[in-house]
Formats: sequence, C-alpha cells, structure tokens
Amino acid sequence: MEAAARTSQISQRSPPPGDAAHSGGGYGWIAGVVAATIGVRLVGITQPLVGTFATKHCVYAMIARNWGEGRAPFWQPTLDCLAGDERAWHLMEWPASAYAAACGWRWFGGSLDLWGRAVSIFCMAAATLLAYLLARRWFGEPAARATSLLVGFAPISIIYGRGFMLEPSLVFLSCLAIYAFDTWLRDKRIVWLIVSAVALSLSVLTKVYQLLLIVPLIVLFVRSTSRGRAIWIAAVVGAVALAPAAAWYYWVSTVSATSGPAVDYHPSARAAIHGIPHPLLYDPAYYVGVARNLATMALTPLGLLLVVAGLCDRRVRLSLPWLASCVLLLFLLPLKFHVADYYYLNLLPPAALLAGLGWQVVVERFAPSRSMVAIALVGSLLIAARYTIGPTWRLADEDRDVTAAAAVVREVTAVDEPVATLHGSTL
Repeated sequence: MEAAARTSQISQRSPPPGDAAHSGGGYGWIAGVVAATIGVRLVGITQPLVGTFATKHCVYAMIARNWGEGRAPFWQPTLDCLAGDERAWHLMEWPASAYAAACGWRWFGGSLDLWGRAVSIFCMAAATLLAYLLARRWFGEPAARATSLLVGFAPISIIYGRGFMLEPSLVFLSCLAIYAFDTWLRDKRIVWLIVSAVALSLSVLTKVYQLLLIVPLIVLFVRSTSRGRAIWIAAVVGAVALAPAAAWYYWVSTVSATSGPAVDYHPSARAAIHGIPHPLLYDPAYYVGVARNLATMALTPLGLLLVVAGLCDRRVRLSLPWLASCVLLLFLLPLKFHVADYYYLNLLPPAALLAGLGWQVVVERFAPSRSMVAIALVGSLLIAARYTIGPTWRLADEDRDVTAAAAVVREVTAVDEPVATLHGSTL
C-alpha cells in the first residue's frame, strides 16, 4: 500500500514524456529557432522574382494585385494573361495566402512582392512553432527540437518558404489543423475545434487534395476517449468548414471554356494530364527520383535516416496516419512530384515529426553527450545549407538576362499596356 501510494505521488509530480520540457530551456530553444527561421529567409529578400519556378510566384502575385486593385472579385482568381480581350481566370485553387498578401498591400502599402514573401515566411515560422509543440506533446523535448529544426531549415523549406507561393501556407494550415484538433480532444474547449475547422477549410480551398488531411483528423478522434455528443459536434463543425470549399469548387465545375475566360487553368483541363493511374507509377526511375529528393532537397540524408529510425518505434502510430495521407499524394499526383519538387513541402511536417521521433529514440537509447549533440546539430545545418544555397541565393545567368529585359520593357511601356511573354518549360 505504501509503495503504491509513493508511486501515485511520483506519477502526479512527473508529467508524461509528451508533456515534458515546459521549462524555460524548451521555450528559449524554440524562440531561437523561430527567430533563425525568419532571419535566414530575409537574406536577399529583395532579389527579383526569377529563378526556380518563378512563374508560380508571378501567377499568385497577379492574382493578389488584380483583386487588390478591384479588377476581380475574390471568388475569381484572375491573371494578367489575356484570353481574348479579358484577363484569364485561374481556377485551380482559391489562393488564401495570396489574398492575405493583397490585404497587407492594400492596407499598408509597400511592395506586393515583399508582402507575398512575408506571408510565406510567417507561415513557415508559425509551422515550425506548431510542429515543435506537437512533437513535444507526443514524443518529448528531444523530438520537438529535431522536428523544429527540420521544418525550419530543410532545404525545401527555405527554398520555397520565402517566395510568393501557396505551399508554405499549406504547411502552416496543416500543422494548425492537426495541433488545434488534438488540443480540442484533450481539453474539449470548442475554440480549438473552431480553429482547426477554419484551418482545414482554408487548406482545402487552397488545394483540393488537402481533403486528405481529414484522414489523420479522423484517426486522432477515433483514438481519443471522445464519445457521444463530441462525435456530432465534430461532424457538424467539419461539414460547415468544408462548405465554402464545396461551394467554390461546384462553381468552378460550372465554368467552361465557353462561359468564362478560364483557358487551361481549370481542373477539367488538367484531369487528363494527371490521369489515375499515371504512367509514371510504372517507371522505376520515378521512385529513384523520389528517394533522391527525399534524401537531398526534402529531408537531407540525416533527416531521412532519422525518419527510418522513427518508423521502428511503436510511438509512430501517433503521426503515421498524417504521413500516410501525404505519401498517398505521391501516387495520386506523380507528375507533380516528378516536375515540381516544391510539392515535397506537403510531406515535410509529418516526415519531420517522424524524424523527431527518430532522434528521441537515439537520445533515449544512447544518451549522446552534449558534444555529440552539437556535432549532429552543426552537421545537419551544413548539409541543409549544401542543398539550399544554390537554388535560393544564386541568380542564374539566364535569369540575369530576364531582369535586364524587364527593365527595358518597363521603360518603353505604360503600366497597363499588354506585353507578350514566353515562360516556363514551353520553349
């Protein structure tokens, strides 16, 4: 009886592993990582929007400007590219982060380009914080630190986490939806469920394939102790959250090439390109490319090794459904991953959680010294820098020609005068 009483007292005094590290050291760590995450992305932030996938940056800048200047309603993302005598509609997604940048530009002025990049930087910094908190809750402080490093400093995170793109917002919204939903399951405060629902709604509006995020949310709910009325509350809030996306995509389905200037920026026009099953799925070179990208640009070799270590631990069940739903995209959209490596950002948060768990396993089993931890930290950052510096801060010679040509065009044309251009891989 006395032994049982002592055990009970110890368990009451000691928080479970996932809730450990509420000390100032943990908060100091994540504050430093978030600050560094922002700082590294501010380097060369004023360089022109050229280089890797520059067309994507310009597309969302066009959408933001056309809405910000009142040329288009918010439900019609509009490009400067002309379809006949009208500006073209871009109906592949409803770009929430582009509109957020437009709001800042309209209200406070300045450079629209910088506002778009600032939104992406905020999203990656916030995602780094949320991933840290989630990993600490599920696995422990060592896992949380490793997770935050990978989300903040993975090459793919820096390269595309500072541009005028949608993918950084998807990373943030995914992390927010999972973290807020898990928090609601723990303390039952309805505000967390609402936050999760809003994040899910904006995420699906931004990219329809984010519907896969429902899978880990359902698994979290099933594994919780929630019963009875909580099921109906979650179902109703979830349905309301998805209603805007359902309404917008339904409207898009009613728009055809004859009823609006949608051109080829329409889901129906892209369906044949990404047909299921895609021929790439039968090409071994595709899977070799996926492995190479995961081991270099996406996770680095050390990060991928830690993911493998995390998969070998029984606690993997907490984050595996999220990773599985993201990995499914590799089979649903293989062409996207084959030609556009920024799609690997979708895999980053759950993969980083697994890498964090892998580091937790290393710490628990081998108890590395501080010097060994420091060596691993410096080594991981150097490896990330190896794959980051080139595509992020080095301006290719052909892009220097583009900026020179753009300067000449600005001198000899009016602001609203149409300019014909060629871009992308079509050449």
